[in-house]
Amino acid sequence: MSRTTLSILLIAVFAVLHLGGCGDTATNPGLVTITGTVRNIDDGQVAEGVRVRLLDTDFSDATQTGSDGAFLIQIPRGSPLLLYTDDFDNTRADAWFPLINAEYPPAVANENLTDWPIHACPNTVMPQKGSLAAWDNYLANGDVANGDLFVPDNCASSGGIVAVLILGAAGGQELENADFSLTLDADAFPDGYIHTDNFFDENFIPDPSLGPDILYPGARTVTDWGGGFVSFGDPAFGGTQVTMTFTDADANRGLVWRSPVAVPVRPGTISLIIPCHVDGVPDVPFKQFGESMGWF
Repeated sequence: MSRTTLSILLIAVFAVLHLGGCGDTATNPGLVTITGTVRNIDDGQVAEGVRVRLLDTDFSDATQTGSDGAFLIQIPRGSPLLLYTDDFDNTRADAWFPLINAEYPPAVANENLTDWPIHACPNTVMPQKGSLAAWDNYLANGDVANGDLFVPDNCASSGGIVAVLILGAAGGQELENADFSLTLDADAFPDGYIHTDNFFDENFIPDPSLGPDILYPGARTVTDWGGGFVSFGDPAFGGTQVTMTFTDADANRGLVWRSPVAVPVRPGTISLIIPCHVDGVPDVPFKQFGESMGWF
């Protein structure tokens, strides 16, 4: 029996038993179905053993992803499309770190969506390569040259992590993304820009051995060529969202982005935002960008 067949059977059982908040859209028109693939944010490979949930609800996939990374979830029509990936183990010592896929531009699930790409983050620890290992190394050791920017000393203790990866393309070729400026409206979330050359190895995998001096100091106001931004919230923050303002500081390029936008944040959780521009057009959804690049 395939995973897809098993998922459909399980969802049907749940509908009969009224468990998990999910049902069959054939009998419950208030639900929409989203299917797609979960990928590892560090290497782009499919992510196995991940659960998918609609943020702050009980609507979730019936099973963990298999070796194909496929997921299927039914959620209420009209829901903000904020899919949360983890393995639903709250010990923080599990295989996957909590991650909110915050669509940019913000999206609402008004219809069934197929082939929907989302991400999950492996809970890597040094000396493994991966975002969490590199970030934890930075937070624990600080920026020797420029001083500490952030209060938490590891990702799990943060008041939330806002990670932004800007992507651009022209004619099917990926562009560099220097000189974009991002700001968050909460002092608890200082603005940090990833120094790409000090963060990724030759295969573009985050490498903790290159740190801990991986972020530009606070005086830096724009992205480098890699287009990366990250902020680690003060554990005392206590809020559930911050506002991101996103501008193009390159007057010659002159892209006008949808901004400001509310970003959900949760303690010890990554909020991943991927703004994209294609052929001079901003506010392109990540799925459309990936298709234009032939990624999926």
